[in-house]
Amino acid sequence: MFIYQDNGSIVYTNKTFNEFLGYDHNELLGKSFYDLIDVADKELEMIKNIAKRRTQGEVFGIELKEYVLIGKNKIKAPVSIFAYTIEYEGKPSGLVVVFNKTKEKAYEKLFFALSQINQLIIRQNDCSRCRNRWQF
Repeated sequence: MFIYQDNGSIVYTNKTFNEFLGYDHNELLGKSFYDLIDVADKELEMIKNIAKRRTQGEVFGIELKEYVLIGKNKIKAPVSIFAYTIEYEGKPSGLVVVFNKTKEKAYEKLFFALSQINQLIIRQNDCSRCRNRWQF
């Protein structure tokens, strides 16, 4: 998890978030979380607008959203996030809880590949039966 304030500036991170992205604790402090998220410009503007509303004190939650974060080593990692408005050190802030989805996405790709292989086997078996029917 991490907490941000004005302009998306990170003011707190927990150890798990640091390790997940490959950063030392102090490397993330003061860095804008906008630099860590891999989104199109239009979506980034929407995220910046939401962050601005939070840091101005508007209280609202955000449902589970999926994004891709960019680690220190430039590896992209799929995540799900929940975000909330909180007060941190006397200032309105955004609290972001991050869930690593790397394994889940890898399993989705594996199951998709296995499904495609299964479909090929079924089609191959169907074609074999058709050829056997017409043999004399």
